[in-house]
Amino acid sequence: MDLRKVLDYLEDRLEPAEVAEVGALLRQRPEGRALLERIQVHQAHLAGAPETSTIDANLIAAYLDGVLSEETVRDLERQTQHDNFLLVEIVGAHACLPLNESPTNGIAWGESEGLNIARLLRSAGQRNISRSVSNASPARPAALPSKPVGRKRLNGILIAIGIGAILLLLSWAGFVWETGSGTENETTKTDKTIVIAEAKPQPKEQILPPPVIIPAAPEPRMPEPLPVAPAPAAAIALRPQLPVPVAADTTTRQRACTVSKVGGALLAKSSENGAWKRLPAGADVSTLDHLMAPPGFAPELELPGGAKLIMWGNLPEASGNPMVQECEVRLHTPARGVLADFEMQEGRVYLRSGPTQNECVFHARFAGESWEIRLNGPNSEALLEKVPLPTSEESWLQGTPVGSDAVLAAIRGSVHVVVDQVREIALDGIPADRVFITWNSLRGTVSGPFANRADEPLWHADGARSPKERQAYLAAFKELDKALMPGVHPSVALENIVNRATATSAARFAALFAMGCLGDYNRLMGEMLDEQAPEERRQAAAGSLRHWISESTDRSRLMHDPNTESGYLVTKRDMTPQEAAYLVRLLLPMDETQANDRTVLRALVADLSHPRMAIRVAAQHALTDLAVGPFIHKSPVIYNSKGSEASWRLSQSAWKRLVDEGKIPGKPAGP
Repeated sequence: MDLRKVLDYLEDRLEPAEVAEVGALLRQRPEGRALLERIQVHQAHLAGAPETSTIDANLIAAYLDGVLSEETVRDLERQTQHDNFLLVEIVGAHACLPLNESPTNGIAWGESEGLNIARLLRSAGQRNISRSVSNASPARPAALPSKPVGRKRLNGILIAIGIGAILLLLSWAGFVWETGSGTENETTKTDKTIVIAEAKPQPKEQILPPPVIIPAAPEPRMPEPLPVAPAPAAAIALRPQLPVPVAADTTTRQRACTVSKVGGALLAKSSENGAWKRLPAGADVSTLDHLMAPPGFAPELELPGGAKLIMWGNLPEASGNPMVQECEVRLHTPARGVLADFEMQEGRVYLRSGPTQNECVFHARFAGESWEIRLNGPNSEALLEKVPLPTSEESWLQGTPVGSDAVLAAIRGSVHVVVDQVREIALDGIPADRVFITWNSLRGTVSGPFANRADEPLWHADGARSPKERQAYLAAFKELDKALMPGVHPSVALENIVNRATATSAARFAALFAMGCLGDYNRLMGEMLDEQAPEERRQAAAGSLRHWISESTDRSRLMHDPNTESGYLVTKRDMTPQEAAYLVRLLLPMDETQANDRTVLRALVADLSHPRMAIRVAAQHALTDLAVGPFIHKSPVIYNSKGSEASWRLSQSAWKRLVDEGKIPGKPAGP
């Protein structure tokens, strides 16, 4: 969350397009809402901020000007998370920086507003504080106090001066009164003497100087209002809060559709803590049920009028994105005129209209978004894909949630989508120049439409494997579909496939990946540590566990929590906290810098002879991913994590040669 952009948003200093982007981001991300609450709650601390604060005013000024390095910006914004004085200093400084080119007026404005940042404004006056912002308004955001704190101080000083003046006037008046009384007594005595004695001339009356009137303290001169640039009509339309999407019905459970006879296994559970079970063909699907299509299966949900919602489970080779595997959906009770209302939790779905339907309306929800998708004409088809961004090492260490990506594409016919309830986009089926749009939770807005380019995923392709390999996997999916019969717990059925002596390697591989989709991490760790299993089974288990961990920060922290140095690997697998932390790092995907660092790559090669088998297996899998891409392919180097030290040295020599020749990381394989 960019603090500077949030402050610009609060003060209407952004372009119209950025207003919608930041507004959507603040609405979706809990840390954004928490930041706004902290700004409002701790704004009162401006009155109590120490005048001799050790906060470097020039540092804050440079931060607001955007001239600091990215590392310094991250450190400063991280410090604002626990330093409320620093946060309100930055908020106040940002609010006082004027939009004109007069540093003097800017300082006077800030001082008259009463913010406790005079020293910052003085340092700001030594530099160019003009800020080129369009559609800006000097009004402070509603979250700030309506009466500036510093003005209260000024009023207090003026009141004190007034009281002092009154006391001085009273003292002077008392002195005059006493002096006048003494003169009157003496005159009376003189008059009595005049009757008896000879008259004497009256003394000339003494003329006292007029009393000095202390002028009242003048009212402070209000600063001249800053010029307000007229906001375009588009900006005025976007500044109000975006319409709140219609909330999903999360209480009504009713029949929504039926399961088709084609597509294979469809798993369901009625609650988050419930058990998975297979729904047979023809069975009713209820709203609020959690549905899953395991990798390799594409069960169809039959909707009224012949329309269909197809849940598409993928192996990595069939999607172009290694994060697109299982498909998970939850149905809700649709509103009138809507064919299906569904929450897209993960994966890919195809939406298809019936052969006689001129319009089908779907309501898709994901990551705080609420899209209305309309298929125009019979047999029109759209694709919606939503996947989490891979968990990084930084998000695992800090415990921050990961974002997500989404894409909507027109496969056939005409597709219209309304995003954020305010923008409608028309898409045409492949091939065309308006085929798909993309959305990213970090960006918060829709991009596109785009044409289908050569580097985009081939959504109709069968995958990267050869026809012979595809035939082997089609046979494996038929074997899994037969094993996942209704009435048998899916985990039991998958384990039977893995342990069956007659099962093919492709069937075992698909079963292990399905275990990861079901979250059976304990079984996957057991496979990685099984010394009797072939190496390909250990590698498949490592790949499945890696995919499961990468989908959520909570999952990686379940394996090992770096804050408490505890977790599953420590308590259940007898690892030291250092070993557990290192294994999680190996299982998390590497960023580009790490993947191109030969020191990191040589460390992976050295780990092939690590005392812990799990670390050896994970190191081999990481090297294989870097060599051939984030897909499931055979390693270019023969390796056995259960082998001898002599065999490990041979494998390490081969991997080291590939590293030295610059062949790692290799070109990612994929469609």
